[in-house]
Amino acid sequence: MLSGAAVGIAAAGLRGSASASAAGGSDRDGDEYDGTGLDPTLAAPPLPVPANSALHLLRRVTHGPAPVDWEALTQAGGLTEYLDAQLADMPDVITDAQVRTRFPYAELPPAAVHAALGPNWDPTAMRQVALAHTFRQLVSSRQLYEQVVDVFYNRLNVPANGEDGPWSLPDYYAQVIRKHAYGKYADMVLASATHGAMLDYLSASESTKHNPNENLGRELLELHTVGLGARYTETDVKKAALALTGLTTAADGSMTYYAASHYVGGLRVLRWAHPNKTAAGGQAVVASLVNYLTRHSACARRVASALATRFVCDKPPRDLLDAMQHAYLANDTAIVPTLRAMFAHKAFEQWKGRKLRRPHQQALAAARCLSVGADPAQPTGTDGTSRLWFSMGSLGDAPLTHAAPDGHPDLAMWWLSTSSRLAAPRWSVLATGGWGAGLSNPDAAVLRPTDSYATQGAVWSPATSVTPRQLVQACARRMLGQSLPSAQVDIVVKGVGLSPTAPPALLISYDAALEAIYALLASHPQHTVR
Repeated sequence: MLSGAAVGIAAAGLRGSASASAAGGSDRDGDEYDGTGLDPTLAAPPLPVPANSALHLLRRVTHGPAPVDWEALTQAGGLTEYLDAQLADMPDVITDAQVRTRFPYAELPPAAVHAALGPNWDPTAMRQVALAHTFRQLVSSRQLYEQVVDVFYNRLNVPANGEDGPWSLPDYYAQVIRKHAYGKYADMVLASATHGAMLDYLSASESTKHNPNENLGRELLELHTVGLGARYTETDVKKAALALTGLTTAADGSMTYYAASHYVGGLRVLRWAHPNKTAAGGQAVVASLVNYLTRHSACARRVASALATRFVCDKPPRDLLDAMQHAYLANDTAIVPTLRAMFAHKAFEQWKGRKLRRPHQQALAAARCLSVGADPAQPTGTDGTSRLWFSMGSLGDAPLTHAAPDGHPDLAMWWLSTSSRLAAPRWSVLATGGWGAGLSNPDAAVLRPTDSYATQGAVWSPATSVTPRQLVQACARRMLGQSLPSAQVDIVVKGVGLSPTAPPALLISYDAALEAIYALLASHPQHTVR
C-alpha cells in the first residue's frame, strides 16, 4: 500500500522539509545559529503553502487540527476570538477529571505519592506524569496551554524516565510548570530552583557550603535564565551554586531547607549582589537571585526565542524577538502578554507552512484529526496512552524523556531523518487500527469525512453519493487541512484499489477503504507541516 507513488510523496516531503529547515535553521537557542551546515542550493523549492490563515493558526496552536478544533473556531466567531479563548486561563474540567481517574499519581504532592508507593524507588508516578502530559496533548480543549506547558517543561527539564523524582516529579509538573504556564516566568523559575525534583536531578540537594555542587547553579544561568549570551563567568556559576546551598530534600523528595549547610558571605553574580549575612536567610537569597536573573534582558530574549521557535520558525527574526522581549519585560515576566506579542507580529503569518512537526507531533496530529480520544469504557488500571507514548519513543521523541537538562529540541535539523519523515503512515495505521484499552478506536462512522471543513460546508451522510475523488479530497482536507492537486488525488485513489473515473457511490460503501486512504495521506509532506 505504501510502495510506489506513496513513497514518492514521502520523498517529496524530505525535499520540502530540507528547504523549510534551510530557510529557518537554528541551534537550540534559535537566535544564535548562523545557518551554516545546510546548503539551500541543494534543496527543492518550499512546499506550496495554502492561503488559509485559519489553518495556519490551528496548525500552530493545536497538536494537529481536529474536527472539534474547526468547530471551536467557528463557534468563537473569528481567529482573534478563538485565540483569546485559548489564551484564557480557564481549566479544562473534563480533561482534568479524566487525568485524575486514569493517572491518579500524575499530579499528587510528594508526601501522598510516597505514602502510596512506599519508600523504595518506584517509577510508577514518573511514568504517569509523562502519560498524563501526552493524554492532555491529545484530548484537551486547551491546546495552546498544553503547548506552552511543553515548551517550559523542556526549558526546565527533569526527565520523567530518569532516576530522580520518583515521588516529587508529579508535584513538579503540576505546581511548577502547569501552575505558572500562563503566569510569570519569574515565579516558575523560583518554584523550579527550589523544588525537590530539580534539586535531586541536578544534585543540588547534596550541595553544602563545604562541598558545593555547581550543576544547578550552572543550569540556572545557562539554560533556565540568561544563557551564554550574558557572558557570565565561571566565578558567577560558583557564586550561584553557593547561593543555593541549604536547599535539600526530605525522604519523600520534597524540598526542605537546612540552614547549617548554607554558605554565609557576600555574593555577586553578573550585576546582582547580596550581603548574605545569615544562614537562616538563604531562601531569601535564592529568591533575590532568581528575581534578578529572570528580569534580565538576556533571559527575556531566551524566553522569547523558546516560544517563537515553537510557534513561528526555527530561526525567529530579530524584530519578532524584540517585540516579545519588550512584552516580557514590560509585563514583569508574564507569559501570556509575550505570547500575544508573538501572535500579533507579522512574522507569525509570514512563516506559514514553514515549520515542521517533530515525530511525536506527527503522531498526535494523526490521532487528533481522526478523532482518537478517551474511551469511557476503559478498564481500571489500563490506558492506551502508554501505547501511543511508547510508539513516539521508538523515534526518540516520547514526551518528557529527554535525558539532558536542555529538554527536547524544537528544531527540524534534529528530526530530519528518513525514519522520522516516513513514520507518519505508521501513526495513522495505529490510530485507525486500534490503540488498545483506554483510547477510542475510530470506526467507519468516525473516519467518514463528514465534518463541515472536510466537506466544504456540504452536508454528508452515509447515504450521500460521492465519487472516489470527492472522498479522497474530503479525507485530505480533514487529514492535511487542504485539497490536493488532481494528480495526487488520483495517486491515492489508485493506491487503495479504486478507480478515479468510477461513478458516484454511497459514502458508506467506501468504509473498507478509509483506513488505507488516511494512511496514504499521512505520508504526504503536508502532514509534516505545522
